Amino acid sequence: MQADAGYDRPAADDVLEQILAVLGPERIARATVAWAILLESRNLHDGEQIARELALDHAVDHTRQGREATVWSGTYMGVDVQVQAALRSTAGSAQ
Repeated sequence: MQADAGYDRPAADDVLEQILAVLGPERIARATVAWAILLESRNLHDGEQIARELALDHAVDHTRQGREATVWSGTYMGVDVQVQAALRSTAGSAQ
């Protein structure tokens, strides 16, 4: 555990272990631990569901990159987490 202004927050690698236990490691192609935990699902179309399972509810659509994507973000166990997903369609998506 690392201390942050009087708040005990789990280390990012411990949170990543928990995330993989919840989701199943077979669903994640790549995980990066930096200032946040960055996840890319094996199937980008599964990314939004993964984000919902982790209660990540902030989404930003990136349409000017070589590969269009939606990045979902939020906090899981006190650590910032981002999940890259397929670009949301405007019809029927939670905005």
